[in-house]
Amino acid sequence: MTTVRVVVEEGASPRCGLATGDAFEVTGPVLRIPSGKPFCLQAMLAAVPLVTSKMDTRPPEDWLERKPFVCCPDPDDDVLLRLGRVGP
Repeated sequence: MTTVRVVVEEGASPRCGLATGDAFEVTGPVLRIPSGKPFCLQAMLAAVPLVTSKMDTRPPEDWLERKPFVCCPDPDDDVLLRLGRVGP
């Protein structure tokens, strides 16, 4: 089963506590935060709708393959998340 890791690519938010490198992973229906550290729900909810699409094999020209990024919807946070597959 494919795992998708969502990583904070850029930005640090003193409001929600996210920093570059913070991440969560989704494998099938299971969501894990490997560090055990809190993860901003607003940022997470921006990425979650794309996770199932990222689990599927997509053609290289697909937009999610070319630009696997999503921004946190809170403009004051300025956090950019990157979605990537982990493992097979």
